[in-house]
Amino acid sequence: MSARNCRWALLAVTLAAYGFFPAAARPAAGQARDSAVSLTVELDRPDWQYRLGDTARFRVRLIRAGKPVPGALVQVAIGPERMAPQRVDTVDAGSGKATSFGATLPAPGFLRATATALVDGVTYTGMATAAFAAERIRTGLTMPADFLAFWDRASAPSAARAGAEGDAGALHR
Repeated sequence: MSARNCRWALLAVTLAAYGFFPAAARPAAGQARDSAVSLTVELDRPDWQYRLGDTARFRVRLIRAGKPVPGALVQVAIGPERMAPQRVDTVDAGSGKATSFGATLPAPGFLRATATALVDGVTYTGMATAAFAAERIRTGLTMPADFLAFWDRASAPSAARAGAEGDAGALHR
């Protein structure tokens, strides 16, 4: 290739790199290939609230660019929030259709479904949490008899600083 042809080739590559060729020669920005992977976990109720004895239905779906991910497996773990799962299932998500799981809690609390999938070496996670009789959840601890005295002693320096800075109402018990 002659020096002149090399210069023209270099110019053409540079112009192409900076997008100086007509739009028909390259895809429009809105037509770029969408390769986003989405692993969703949804509940059958929009407010995620359930009464004791109700069954929460979790729907799990894995898609890439709006289409199924052939051969993809999704592991779904369901159990009380922040506790070991009560059940773990592995499902084939290759159809792109949502897989449904039902579960309940016998006492007030939160039930979580966590789905995990490995797609092209990247781990994706989705989760949803159902509240069962949340208004009836009670703490399992009682306040120690000397707690208020401890709190007053521990918070006095902060209260003094807040008062000195003109925000005397910043710390309330």
